[in-house]
Amino acid sequence: MLQSSLNKPIEALKEKAFTGGAEKYLWIPPSLPYYEMQGAYKNSKGFSKILVFSAWEMVPRMIGALVSYEAERLTVGKLVHQIKNQDKKNTGYFADGSRRYPVARLRFNVSNGEVRGMSLFALLYPSKTLSDMYLPIESLNNHESLEVIEKSVRLKLKEKLAIIEEKYGDSGNNKEDARWYYLAPMLMDGVIYAKHWIEDIVWEMNTDEEDTTSEVRSSSKDKRNKGFIAHIDKLRSYLDAPEEIHLGRKPEDLLETLVNMVLGSPAICIYRSNGRSTARATSLAKVFVNNFNLRSQQLSLILLMADAGMIIPTGRMYLNTVKMAVFRQ
Repeated sequence: MLQSSLNKPIEALKEKAFTGGAEKYLWIPPSLPYYEMQGAYKNSKGFSKILVFSAWEMVPRMIGALVSYEAERLTVGKLVHQIKNQDKKNTGYFADGSRRYPVARLRFNVSNGEVRGMSLFALLYPSKTLSDMYLPIESLNNHESLEVIEKSVRLKLKEKLAIIEEKYGDSGNNKEDARWYYLAPMLMDGVIYAKHWIEDIVWEMNTDEEDTTSEVRSSSKDKRNKGFIAHIDKLRSYLDAPEEIHLGRKPEDLLETLVNMVLGSPAICIYRSNGRSTARATSLAKVFVNNFNLRSQQLSLILLMADAGMIIPTGRMYLNTVKMAVFRQ
């Protein structure tokens, strides 16, 4: 009976903290959103932080541990129970940290000499063309709904894509070409702008000690960034000879993915709202990408996608996770 009465404050706190599926929130909902909230945040109006006061020094750590454990139970536990025909040895709470489920997905991986994460550039590239397609304050002042905003962006993108397809498309290649996801914004901006950005991002990532996007871990910066450098070299090869790009058929979800980039790419949002600095935009966007590689964030993103009925293969566009995470401006 005593144990039950002692647990009541904690149970009440957990009930308050996880109202409306708040364990899936990657951050506190905005107090003044530009348009109606979507996905996991749809019913988040009024949600805020909770202040707990206590005269005991151990209370903050105790609450942090118990509430965090409950958040993992509601995310990790739910996800693990959905796994079918898969080895669950790495899904336990005390599983080996190096391969603890789920593993980081937003990485510049290289397999058998082939780069596997080129679409990750879509999260890190601050496209000036895509940035200019949406002005948040203007839309807010005009009381535009998300539907109206997306429609406007979609029309602008169609015009730009038609130009890119005419100049760089290969009408004889009917095979779906995933390069559209990251090359289209760069080609819209122009090769010179994209090359300047490459130099910025190379410098930023070579000076970052906390990067988690690289597959290789080492005290040597060259080795640690091996995967990233391989992807940069591949990107450079395209931009050095744009006349030889010859893009195949556009992916069916390309237009909607680009709409999501305009509204929700970390790099584009930061570029648009922080002085249009490509270096700053890429640097801060990488912080978000690194956070998405944390186990707790990976679980939240997967659960958000599952709730929306979305399946995002790791080898294709993982960008829609940002949309589901409501990074959108």
